Parts: sequence; structure tokens; C-alpha cells
Amino acid sequence: MLLPMTMIISGVAAWCLLDWIFPDACFRWYPLIPTYFTVMGFLIAIGMIWYSRSKPAKGMMIYMLLRIIKMTVTALAVFLYYKLVGESVNAMLITAAVFYLLFLLVEAVIFHRLGNASHR
Repeated sequence: MLLPMTMIISGVAAWCLLDWIFPDACFRWYPLIPTYFTVMGFLIAIGMIWYSRSKPAKGMMIYMLLRIIKMTVTALAVFLYYKLVGESVNAMLITAAVFYLLFLLVEAVIFHRLGNASHR
């Protein structure tokens, strides 16, 4: 629940920041970025829950594999945006990078807490 709420709140806050303070950096496709990271967060959480039940010994390996897949899919999405849309590429790249880093931070906190909770 923490990850989707964080992405939604930060998505709305970033939209307001871009729209009010940096209107030149605001672009039409912006809502796809927080949506993408929210969906990606759900998929990673589902994958981690499934693997932790079926193959708990491989949890860390699966987590790292999912992170690599997420990074690859994100890079591919940014590249496709650049090639297909080409609108406000710098703003999109910076916004996607900020959300990627925010996502990593929140994800690390969540999995750290889950790891600590499982050792109790």
C-alpha cells in the first residue's frame, strides 16, 4: 500500500510543480510516468510474493532479476517515447529519472522492512 500511495502523491505533487513552477517543462504524456511506475510496483510486488511462497531461498536473486527487468523496460519505454513521440524529451527524461530514483528508494525501504519483519 505504501508504494502505490507514494507514487500517486508524488505524481500529483510533481504535476503541480511542473504545471505551476516550470510550465515549459510540462508535457502532455506526463501522467503515464507515475502510472507506469505504479503498475510496475504492483507487478514486482506480485512477483516477489509469489516467489517468496514458492521458492523462498531464491528471493534475493529474483528481486535483483526483477530490478534488472524493470531497468530494461524503463529504458526501452524512454527510448520508444523519444522515437515515437519526441515531444519534450528532456523534460520526460528528467521526470522519468526522478520517478525511477524515487521508486528505488521506496522499494528499498519496503523490502528492507519486509526483510526485518521476516527475521523476527
